Amino acid sequence: MISRIEARAHVLNRREGRKAFTLIEVLLVAAILSALAGLTLPGFRATQRNLELKETALNLQSLMRYAASRAILEHSEILLIFDDSGPSCRLMQRNPGQERTARDAYQNISGHWGKDFSAPEGIRVHSSLPEVIFFRNGEVDSARICVCNANDCLVLLTQRKTGQIRLFPGEEK
Repeated sequence: MISRIEARAHVLNRREGRKAFTLIEVLLVAAILSALAGLTLPGFRATQRNLELKETALNLQSLMRYAASRAILEHSEILLIFDDSGPSCRLMQRNPGQERTARDAYQNISGHWGKDFSAPEGIRVHSSLPEVIFFRNGEVDSARICVCNANDCLVLLTQRKTGQIRLFPGEEK
């Protein structure tokens, strides 16, 4: 009869001789990792969508602050026009000596800030006004601009007298 010590030594020697995992162990670890990935992936997607929404709203706010600054520095009205056909807008500057009501009184702004601002796919931009005017005295048209994805909205509000542009969490209206 084998003593307990000899039996235990025999089992230990068998384990020391193994240099790889068994197929069952590998499959078990793979199943656990795939289950964990399946549980965390939707959370990452929602976080990414919310970050993309916030980044879009902050970029639009930066564009609007640039327009306000440029209007003051160049003593000229700047127009932010929202495109009805898609989630984009662009800045235009009033030509000196032209009437504000004439559409050809404005020209595209050159350079980086003159490019069309386009929201990423899945994000909508809606404005209470078709265009927002930034005046050379620092005032801006009062407007409510909603930047929304499927789940959330952020709202940019402008105040006429102070020229402030603020970002708030909100609902689309």
